[in-house]
This record gives sequence, structure tokens and C-alpha cells, in this order.
Amino acid sequence: MLARLALAAVLLAVSSRPPAQDAPPPKKTDPPDAGAPKGGRKDAKGKKDKKAGGDEAPAPALSIDEEYVREKLEGFLHPTKVAFSEGGRVKLHFDLSAQDPKHAASFSPKVSPGVESNFRWSRGAERAGLRIANGGAALLNCWFEDDVEAEISHVPGTNYSHAQTTALVLVGEKDASLGSNFGTECVVYSRGVAVERRSGEGPRPAASRQPAKIKLVVRGGSFEAHADGKKQAEMRYGRSQVPSGRIGFLWGGGVAGIITRFEIEGKLDLERMVREIRKAR
Repeated sequence: MLARLALAAVLLAVSSRPPAQDAPPPKKTDPPDAGAPKGGRKDAKGKKDKKAGGDEAPAPALSIDEEYVREKLEGFLHPTKVAFSEGGRVKLHFDLSAQDPKHAASFSPKVSPGVESNFRWSRGAERAGLRIANGGAALLNCWFEDDVEAEISHVPGTNYSHAQTTALVLVGEKDASLGSNFGTECVVYSRGVAVERRSGEGPRPAASRQPAKIKLVVRGGSFEAHADGKKQAEMRYGRSQVPSGRIGFLWGGGVAGIITRFEIEGKLDLERMVREIRKAR
């Protein structure tokens, strides 16, 4: 009897115990980038971190003027190649050796069909391109702010003399212009006449039929002359003189030559370009 009572007491003690608690699950260890929000980490300014695998931030919306110019510019200028980038910038390429008839109207004045013209397409045994001779000026029908650079490939047809000019220029509304003459000197012109110049130390073009690259860079109150990829001269200018303008060619002194390539990269004067494109329609 005592044994039965002892066994009952043991069973009662066991049944009265609270149920055993399960062991807590092991703590999860976060992966290295578990704290990053979906789509990648962001920096303190809220921009996505490309290194963390996030997508790039969306491009800012275009203004009405920029959207219009992007849509119409290619049909207005007929460049061989065109590429737009943010901030109203564009890169234009003209392969003038192809003598595309559509390029004739891209300039003011237009490329002339006349054999005796000082601004015409080359003919016969001449190297293929746009021929300039004697004296004149021609501007691309495109307006840029004073944040632009342009380069031509030029083949001279005469030996060089100090009286000659073959310049790549940015011409403003008031006929003031900034030029890279032969790529070796910076020149400020007024109505096509040099009023101030600064020459570099590079060699002058000395022989005809030797291809050369002439480049003009205008940016933030200074402009530069480059020859064959090398900077030769730099000069300051008052930004109120040429806040915006058209890029083109200025030549004189009995010079002759062929331009085979023309490239421009810069910030468009969008407001002016909207007016020019609408005026031509």
C-alpha cells in the first residue's frame, strides 16, 4: 500500500510540472548587405549606390525647349552623326568628304555650286571636301553657349604666309568672334578683322597638301587654339562679348584649302535654336 502511494505521488509531481520550453531558435546572421534597401544602398543624399547593385538614378526631365530641339535638330542640320547628352549638350559630326548635298544648306551662306565660288564643293582632281579660297566666312546654322569646342581636318592648298587666315571661329550676335587661326594662335575678331591675338610656340603650317587639324575650345571666359591635338595658345575674353554664337570658318589673304571633317561638341543655346528652327519651317 505504501509503495502504491509513493508511485502515485511521483506521477502527480511529474504531471504537475509545466511543459518543457523549446530551445530558442538560433539567431539569424544578416548577409553583408542585408541592411540595404531594396534596389541597392543609398548614400546620405538618397542617391543609389551603384556598387551595391542599385539601378542608376533616372535622368532629369527635359525642358520643353530641349525636347523640341532634340526632336528637330537632325532634320534641320542633317549632320552625318548626332549624339545628345544631359544639360542641353550635343555632339555633331559632318563628314564633308562625302559632299552630302543636304549639308549645303546647313551653312550660311550655303555651299555654292559655282566653280568660281570661294565656298564650294571640291571638283575633279581636288581632294574630296569643302573648298575655301581667297577670302570669306561661313557659319553653321547652330547656336551654342560659350561652352563649346570644335575641330576641322584641313588640307591647305597653298604655302603658308603671315598674311593668310584659316580660322575656326565662334561668332556672336554683335559680330565679335573668337578664333583659332591655323590652330597656332588665338585671335579676337571684330567684323572679321583681327583686333587682338596671342600666338603659341608651335610650328606654323609650312607646306601645302599636308593635312592638319585645327581646333577651337571656348569655355568660361577663356579660349584656346589647338593644332594636331596639341594646345598652342590660350587667351581670356569678356564673356559679355560672346555669350553665345555660331561656329564656322573664317579665311583670307589668298588662302586655299579643303575641309574634309567638321566636329562640334558643346552646350546648345536652346532658346535661340527654338527660334531658328521655327523660323526655317
